[in-house]
Amino acid sequence: MEYLLSSDLNTDKRDIFIKQLSDETKQSWEFIDTFFNTTKYKDLFIQLLSTSWPKMWKFIAENPVLTYERQIEYLSTMLSCLSSDQLVLMNSDSEVTKFFNKHKDILQKLSGLDSDTLIQAISIFDVHFEDLATENVSRSVLEYTFEHNHYKINVAMISNVVRFVDADRVAHLKTQNYTTVCSLGYHPLLLYIQENCTFYVKNVILREENNLEDENAVVDLIDRIFPDIALCQKLIEHENMCISKLESCCSDRLQESPDSVRQIWDFILENQKLKPIWENILIYKNAFNFTPKLISFMVSASTELGKANTENVPHSFIQDFIKANDNKAFPILIPHLRLDPFDVPLSQIAEENVSILIDYRHIPFTPDQMKELKKQYPSLQARFILQNQADAFAELDSVAMDQNLFQELLLDPRLESQYRQTLFDSYYQKYLNTQIADKVDEMGISVNRDEFEEVWQLLSDGERENFLLSHLEILNGDDFEKCFANMEVPFNRLSNRTQRNQVTVPWKDGIKQLLDRLKAVDYITSYTEKAAAQQNDGSRQDEKSNRSVYIVRIKVLK
Repeated sequence: MEYLLSSDLNTDKRDIFIKQLSDETKQSWEFIDTFFNTTKYKDLFIQLLSTSWPKMWKFIAENPVLTYERQIEYLSTMLSCLSSDQLVLMNSDSEVTKFFNKHKDILQKLSGLDSDTLIQAISIFDVHFEDLATENVSRSVLEYTFEHNHYKINVAMISNVVRFVDADRVAHLKTQNYTTVCSLGYHPLLLYIQENCTFYVKNVILREENNLEDENAVVDLIDRIFPDIALCQKLIEHENMCISKLESCCSDRLQESPDSVRQIWDFILENQKLKPIWENILIYKNAFNFTPKLISFMVSASTELGKANTENVPHSFIQDFIKANDNKAFPILIPHLRLDPFDVPLSQIAEENVSILIDYRHIPFTPDQMKELKKQYPSLQARFILQNQADAFAELDSVAMDQNLFQELLLDPRLESQYRQTLFDSYYQKYLNTQIADKVDEMGISVNRDEFEEVWQLLSDGERENFLLSHLEILNGDDFEKCFANMEVPFNRLSNRTQRNQVTVPWKDGIKQLLDRLKAVDYITSYTEKAAAQQNDGSRQDEKSNRSVYIVRIKVLK
């Protein structure tokens, strides 16, 4: 064989010999393997064999006797001496491609070949490395491999590419893979990933430790895997980040896929992955109105929203917020959202929310507003007046007062004393009743003689005594006579002014003041304080009982 290879004179015999060696028998292979070590015409020998035997490499790759190193020797020779057409035929079953992909150190093992030969092989065999040892591998070979995407998208190969471009960034890949790739500025890698983004997110980004991607990276990935809602949601949940501007996330998809965008935005809200500022609330609301998800987010973010600047919150937004149904955020956030002027009809607001607006004095008091309130929610009239007492009492004549409103206002402890007095004086003749009469003194209301008489008529006998003692200075003699006539013993005895008589009145708080007033109005001539009687055992009663009775001498009315 050595002789036949050394000359072109006996090509027919050489070809017959080569054909015989291509029969894949044990004997033929043993000759080939031995001769391969000794011949000076190794390249020609392999060329001829490969032409006669296209599946030669398949035989070598699957031969269990051959070591990996021996296989590399054959492969190196074949790559260096075969034409591109022969290489294509050699890889008809993708055996060479599989061999390249299987061995991460193959470029190191083939480093004896020139770069062009390796690059040609990588291209012809369409190699896609799952992992690759790159130390001592030609930079031009690596550059071609990485620039032409001859690798699979996985953690190991992305690390290899980043290490090739900027080794200092490799450490960041573990927790910020896409963020690192974007900042690397190596477009072949970035474009390759972006063209296979769904696969990349599933197999690289969603690894447990890769959860520190920055906001821009996450938003970009969401946009690229849209509208895979489930995958978008997994990504959002996985990453420890907060989207500062909702508008940056899928807003350009609103027109074509509003339902999909809403699902993604709702998930962002639900997982508290949105910066709680009014601008973001407005973006969502303008797209989908006040949905339960938005309301829930506003409730959970109420502390931050309450501190946020509301200067740029539109009037129309506040109007809609006030009118929104089932708005659990309303009582929490309405203190920070003042509508000026207040121009929402009360009929469009839930009663409980009107009550809250009143409490925060968001609804200015006007006669027209009071009329609408009486029409829509009459039970809130008193609340409205109590929260706007100065304005309300300045317009008291315009208020449609009735028994219930009068009583509710008068008995409410929040009503200032000056306005309670005004209210009583203005409407007691129409709406005074027993319940109010019982509490006139307790409420601190001052009464004149006419008002005294109205209250007096509604009091019980027991209540009249205290009421009388509280208003001595406004009564004259005739008033006292009428009052005494309608009181119990001993006061009723003081009503007889037709004859001179003496009445014994037991000591009691206020009695002395009463007697002094009766003397001042010339109702009695005098009174004498009589000490308590001596007890049978010689002891005295307590100090109060020492003045136990007054002897009162009534002046006869002529």
